[in-house]
Amino acid sequence: MSFPRTLRSRARPRHPAELGKMQRLSRRWRRGGARAVVPPALLLVIAGLAACPTMALPSAWEGPPSRLPSPSPNNGFAPHAQPCNTTAPNAPAPTAEHGLFVLAPPLKPQGNFYHDMTRYLLNNTLVCGADFWIHWSDVDHGPSASPQYNWTSVNQAIGPWERAGKVVNLIFWAVGYGKGATYVPAYVLSNVPTIQCGNSPVTPLFWNASYVHYYRAFMRAVIQHFNNDSQVGYLRFGFGTGGETLPLIDGDTPLCKAKLLLLGYSIPVWDSYILSMLDYAHSLPSVHPFLVALDGAFGPKTDDTYADIAARAAKDGIGFGSEALERSSLTWNNTTGQASCLGMGFCWLFNKFQGRVPLEVQTLGPSTPNGSGAIGSLVPILSYSLQVHAQIFEVYFSDWLVAFDPHYPGYATYHVAYAHALKLVARVVG
Repeated sequence: MSFPRTLRSRARPRHPAELGKMQRLSRRWRRGGARAVVPPALLLVIAGLAACPTMALPSAWEGPPSRLPSPSPNNGFAPHAQPCNTTAPNAPAPTAEHGLFVLAPPLKPQGNFYHDMTRYLLNNTLVCGADFWIHWSDVDHGPSASPQYNWTSVNQAIGPWERAGKVVNLIFWAVGYGKGATYVPAYVLSNVPTIQCGNSPVTPLFWNASYVHYYRAFMRAVIQHFNNDSQVGYLRFGFGTGGETLPLIDGDTPLCKAKLLLLGYSIPVWDSYILSMLDYAHSLPSVHPFLVALDGAFGPKTDDTYADIAARAAKDGIGFGSEALERSSLTWNNTTGQASCLGMGFCWLFNKFQGRVPLEVQTLGPSTPNGSGAIGSLVPILSYSLQVHAQIFEVYFSDWLVAFDPHYPGYATYHVAYAHALKLVARVVG
């Protein structure tokens, strides 16, 4: 199968969107499969890494020996990472998109740790590039404006990374995570039905024909503008909340679900909408590949929306991924310490479609290097994801700083473990 193209080239600050995403997902039902804990042996290793930061990670965290080389004694940047601008022969889909990316970097010099980013990440050979959240209304000023689409804010955000020769991936949002996070242009919002419930922002009924018309026009404008930018990597359009395929924040609560149903929502309606948008993306003349996020549709366990998305995406040559990995997403073989898959959640879909399209992972939010909290340490998440065939890793900005910024909280204790885990991934996927 051919792919569209190969890619080129502690008080911890949190992005407001991360917090909203974590809050809504902490209550949201996800078909994540069995909630297995990390094996006790691995928990002991986490404790050991904290106490002895020069300790090498155990082979159980490094992935199958046939795919991963031995660790390098160099604790700096990785000189042996697979180049981002070539094929990755050890990746499941070698000629498709691959690599490690910085998720949601600071955009302005006055932002927290912006200058640390320029010093420790822009020229880091582990970093293939960065992922940017783009709000629709920041770009689309309506048909009465001249020009209607103003890309200045996007160009300013991605400029430093492009000048450094890095890849930039664009993730488009219509709404975010929390009240007030509506990014639908005013002229669209006034012409489509909406819902607001619980902690959701004012949210359009995404499946409404008028909304689909406007959003497809925006998709065409994005492609027309960025087709000539050779440093753009992949595009991910949020067909629901955020850059994902979720119908509504709090949509799984009884009250909000009842409101959705009264407004015409159903699992078949949602499935039909998402699949039609995937087919439409596939039909567009984009030189850049597309990705899509896997989400359910608030149905019972017979709801196969996320599996339907994966199957249609693979058919259309569109990569897909999970945007909410945390400690409970991982299932391990308690005997071998290797990743296992119980036929549930994102894992079985990755196993089913690996090699056909690129598979992507992102954590629910920034990790907690000491292993506490819902997300836990990034180290086992990276290892697990690599073993289940992920080849695009969207890693939160703050987690990169733990690995490489001596001024960042947690660096002294955890940077060796984090940097080593990132290097091992880079040697496979670039």
